[in-house]
Amino acid sequence: MTPAVAPAGTNSDEGGASAPTHKTNTARSSRRGHSARPAGATPVLWHYTCDHHVVQIAALGALIPHAHPFLPGLRPIVWLTTMERPDAVALGLTSEFVTCDRTRHRFEVTNTTSCVSWRSVTEVAPARALPPEIVAMLESHGRPDTWWISPLPVPVVRR
Repeated sequence: MTPAVAPAGTNSDEGGASAPTHKTNTARSSRRGHSARPAGATPVLWHYTCDHHVVQIAALGALIPHAHPFLPGLRPIVWLTTMERPDAVALGLTSEFVTCDRTRHRFEVTNTTSCVSWRSVTEVAPARALPPEIVAMLESHGRPDTWWISPLPVPVVRR
């Protein structure tokens, strides 16, 4: 197994959380835009964002990992989803404090090598990195079965 997400301040040799690696999602068929993926391959992954971040993401052509405010023990990550059509509630993108539409713009991940499912990480991560009460709170506000993460920058294109 390749280390996917380690607690903040650790590296993979120090017992950081690891998860299975997934095959790269680069094969595309021309037939109706559907992907030709082998069984067990990473699904198409998406990232949604608001007007405040779309220009920077498009200019970089990548998503850069950021620390999560409720998970200081987890290294910075990029949040992704398998949901092709945005649902702010399912994505956990509702907020009492943020007024922008965080589902307004969509980016497709072009290389999923570093991406792992949220569930695969929560199953193996130590409690110091992912406190169970915080995970439960986050997951109660969405559909975590559609969430994916990456500890590395993720290349994307706007769709």
